[in-house]
Amino acid sequence: ALSPTVAALPAPPPQRKIRREDKPFEPVGLFVGNLKLTPYFEQSAGYASNPFGASTGVKGSALSVSELGVALQSNWSRNELTGAAKIGYNKYFQTPEASAPYGSGVIDYRLDASRDLSFDTEGRFNTATQTNAQLGLGGATTRTLTQVSTYGATGGVNNKFGDLTLGLHGTVDRTQYDGGNLSSDDYNAYGLKLRAGYRWTEAVQPFAEVGGDVRVYDTTFDASGYDRASDGVAGRAGLKLSFSEMLNGEASVGYGVRAYRDPRL
Repeated sequence: ALSPTVAALPAPPPQRKIRREDKPFEPVGLFVGNLKLTPYFEQSAGYASNPFGASTGVKGSALSVSELGVALQSNWSRNELTGAAKIGYNKYFQTPEASAPYGSGVIDYRLDASRDLSFDTEGRFNTATQTNAQLGLGGATTRTLTQVSTYGATGGVNNKFGDLTLGLHGTVDRTQYDGGNLSSDDYNAYGLKLRAGYRWTEAVQPFAEVGGDVRVYDTTFDASGYDRASDGVAGRAGLKLSFSEMLNGEASVGYGVRAYRDPRL
C-alpha cells in the first residue's frame, strides 16, 4: 500500500513595501507628457484699514482677492524644468481707486552635462502696484498708484569637485515704473555672483557667496540733477540644512555696500 503524503503549504509572498511619497501633502496635479502641472484658484476676502497708507484722510475698505496660478515640475531622469506663475486682482469696495491687478512668475531649467557639471538658467517677472507711501513719496498725492514691474534672467554653471561645489552666475534685471511721476527711475541692473559650498555631511552644508552689480538708469540725471548710477558689492555665509525630506532650509548672514557715481550721494 502507498504511504500517505503531506503537501507542504507554499511560503507566502514577501509583503510589498509601500513607497513613501516625497511630498505627501502636495496637490496631485495633472500630467502632460512628462510634465506635471498644478493649477489652482484662490478667492479670499478681508478688510484693509488704510489701503493707500495715507497719513491723513484715512479711509478703510473691505476687499476681495482673486488669484489664478499654476506650477510646473518635470519628471525626467536627467535635467530639470520647474516653474510657477500667478495673476490676481485686489478689489477694494469702499476705495475702488485702490483696486489693481498683480502677477508674478519664474521658470528654471537645469541641464546636466555630466555627473558633476550642470548649467542652469532662470527667467522671472513680477508686477504689482505700490502706493506713494510704499515708495517713500510721503509728500506727493497719497491716492496715486504706481505699477512697478521687474523682469530678470539668470544664467550660470555649477561644478562639483568631490565634496566642494563651485558656482558662477550672471544676472540681468529691469525695473520699470508706470504711472505716477517715477518714469525717470527706470533702471537696469547687471550682476555677477560666485558661490562655494561644501558637503560636510548630508544634513549640513556650509557655503559662502560673494557678488557685485551695476545699476544704470535710463535717465542719467534725475530732476534734482543727481547721477544715481551705482556699483554694489555684497557677501554672505551660512548653512544649507537637510535633516529630512520634510525639514530643510537655509540660514545665512551677510553684508553689502553700495557706491554711487555722484559724490553728493
